[in-house]
Amino acid sequence: MKTIITEGTLLPVSLIAVIVGGGFWLGGLESDTRANAREISKLQEQYSKVLNSIDQRLSYIEGKLSLHEQKR
Repeated sequence: MKTIITEGTLLPVSLIAVIVGGGFWLGGLESDTRANAREISKLQEQYSKVLNSIDQRLSYIEGKLSLHEQKR
């Protein structure tokens, strides 16, 4: 039986192992990035709702103040 792995093939085998490991690492990194992007989108929606609520309240206060100033 002929030996397939010799000293000359160790470098290509280790290189393949590094490439495969790098692929798994990049895949995990992509997954984390997508999860973070989804969370950021949820937070942006929440803050947008809060800012709209604050804007409505400030508009109401401005309206009341302008009515009060007109009565003077």
